[in-house]
Order: sequence, then structure tokens, then C-alpha cells
Amino acid sequence: MLLRKRPRTRRWSYGLALAGAALAIIVLGVLFSVSANPQVMQPPQVEPTATEAPRSPQPTTQTPIEEAPPVATPALLPANLSGVLLVESHALFPDTEVSEMIGTRFHVLTALSFQPRMTFEHNFTSSDNASAALTALLAPDKSRLYMAQLGSVSASDVTTWESLWTTPLDAPMYSDALETSPDGRWLYVPVYAPDMPESESMNIRLQIVDTTTGQILPERIDLPSCGMITFFRPLRGDAIYFTCTEKMYRLNTSTQRAEQIPFPINASRAVLSPDGRLLYAFAQDAQMKLQIVDLEQATIVHEEMIAWQDHSLVFNGAQVALSGDGTTFVVGVGLRDANEQLGPNEFQVFDARTRQRKAVFGYDQPFNFGTLAISADGGTVYAATRTPQDARPVYPQLVAFDAGTGQVKSAVVREHEAIQQIIVP
Repeated sequence: MLLRKRPRTRRWSYGLALAGAALAIIVLGVLFSVSANPQVMQPPQVEPTATEAPRSPQPTTQTPIEEAPPVATPALLPANLSGVLLVESHALFPDTEVSEMIGTRFHVLTALSFQPRMTFEHNFTSSDNASAALTALLAPDKSRLYMAQLGSVSASDVTTWESLWTTPLDAPMYSDALETSPDGRWLYVPVYAPDMPESESMNIRLQIVDTTTGQILPERIDLPSCGMITFFRPLRGDAIYFTCTEKMYRLNTSTQRAEQIPFPINASRAVLSPDGRLLYAFAQDAQMKLQIVDLEQATIVHEEMIAWQDHSLVFNGAQVALSGDGTTFVVGVGLRDANEQLGPNEFQVFDARTRQRKAVFGYDQPFNFGTLAISADGGTVYAATRTPQDARPVYPQLVAFDAGTGQVKSAVVREHEAIQQIIVP
């Protein structure tokens, strides 16, 4: 009887089976070791570097400083707003000795060459209140431009620049301030309130416009004895903030109710950081210091003394502007001489994360505080300035400065105009 040989492949199969069993025993041993000693196979602990070490406690005599805000993510721009500036101005009589307004202009200009792409204008008639200038605001998603003037407010689509709606107001607009809720649903317009009891300051009310339809809500927010109003809109949430007679209010955009809140500074000339966390404002005293305040916590987190190079000049006011990406802010310092004549200006550029000065440069003409702006990437500073050729106390020249060197990139004079506002989308 012949014996049959087993195929060689079966011998290999048994060998592999034995090897697999051995490997399983090793794996089970490792798992048992880990369960018995949890520190096994944990990543090594890395000692923090000097830059990662926690801040030491601040002395009680100094202002506590929090971590600088993270870089903001700007909203995507519609094509029509890419590479442009929005500029509001008053139209003036051609006579250079007369400063009276004859209308308003709102220009869409290229960001560096300042070439016009679109202009909205309104020429006053004899029945118009020439003190009510055009006021503009971009929607939170930058898809719409809201404009208010005299007795109406309107919305335009920035893609086509076509009007979406125009709504008459119940009373003339009070100030050059507009704001929306963080979600863009509601538009708040301050108007005069002559039917309210007389007071030392102006009585105003906020009218609430539904931005989807342009209709005014029956609800209104009365603000007796209110001075100049300034709005601050966080990126998200159900509230916006505003100042009124040096007091801070929180407006719940769901209930449409406003309440006064404690606040450590007068924020009437403050600006809000792009991420909606911090307010940048100047102390309303003789110390010339920039204060940075946590909006939600209502606490001062940083103070920066503002000095200037020419000590023969006297401080005449200041303004701050922040870049859309949250990395840079610029302080514009207005100066005057001993004869009360407005002198040159100085611009100080800071890194918003470290709060260290990056550049300081001057310009030989006064600038309009309300026009200070900086590009979304922090590379260009904008301002409206006076010109030697125009004797009127107006600011017809639009100037773009390199934020790193102070070199003038571009300068254009808007003939017979007084520039009031520069918006960087």
C-alpha cells in the first residue's frame, strides 16, 4: 500500500497558525499591561516653553491684561465689494468761501486709485433739512447696503446696486448712526421724538425696521434725554449695545427691549473689534490713553498711553480703527499748535495681538476723526484730510497710506465735497 505525501501547503498552514497564536498571546500581554498600569503608552509630557507659560498675576495697582483676541475671519465679500471703498460725503457750494451743504453723495470707489464705480446722490430742495446727512451701513453678511437720510431709509442689493425697498420714517433721522441685529433681521434707526416730554438733552427713539420687507414695526424704543448715539454690534447672539448720554445700554434684539448696564468707561467714541469681544476707546480725561474693554465682562483689559513725536503741539483728540482680520489697529492723533490752529496729524499702527507699535508716521494736514479706516488685511490706512487750497474747515482729500512705512499710496481731492465717512467692506 502506497503512502500519500501530504501537500507542502498544509505544512505552511500549520506554521502560520502557530505564528498567529504566538502573536495573539503577545498582544494580550501588552493589553493586560496597559490596563494594569494606565501610564503605559501615554504621550510624554512636554514642558511648556517660555511663550506658553501662564501670565503671572498682575499687581493690584495695574490694569489686568487678558490674552489678545484671536484673528477674526472676515465675511466673504460679494464681487462688487471686492477691492472698493464706500465713501460718504457732503456736497458743497462751488464757492470755496462757503461751507453750506447742497446735498449728499455716497461713492463706491476703487480702493487705491479711488476711481468711481457707482455714486448715489441727493440734492437738497428748499424743504429739506440740510443738517440730515446721508448715513450708510453694510448688512452683517455684506449682501446689502442700508442708507438713511432725511425722512426715509432704504436697502440696496450690492450685487446689482438695485433698490430693494424704501420706507418713510415717522420722524426725521436724529444722528448719523444705523445698526442691525447680529443676524441682520432688524434695522435700528434713531429719529427725533418731539412728542416726548422736554428734557435737557434731545429725546429720541429707535424705530425698528424688518429688513426682509422694509416695514416698520409697531414697537419702538424711547430714549429720553439721549445725547449722541453710538452702536456696537457683536458678530452673533441676540443683543447689540449702544451709548446714550455717556451711558451704555444692552438691546435685546429678540424682545426689542433696552436696559442700561454698568460700564467702566465712556464709550461714546469707541469701536468694536471684528470678533465682537473688545471695545477700543479713548479715556475722556487729560491722560490721552487708549482703553480696551471686554464688552461682555465690562472690564478694562488693557490701557495704552498715547504720546506723539512733536511736543510743541497739543493733543486735540484721537480715533482708532481696526482691520477686518483683527490683526492690526491704527490710532490717529489730532494735534494743534499754541494758537489753537489744527496742525499735522500722527498715525500709530499697532499689532492687535501683542499690542505693540509697529509703525509711527505723520501727515502735514489735519484729518477728520470720523473717517479713519484701515484695510481688511491691515496694510493700508485711509483718512480724509484738509488741503492747503481750500480755506473752508472741510476735509475733501481722500488719502491712502502704507501702514508699515507711512508712504502715501494715493491721494485724490473730491472737489466741493466734505468727506464724512469711509467704509472698508
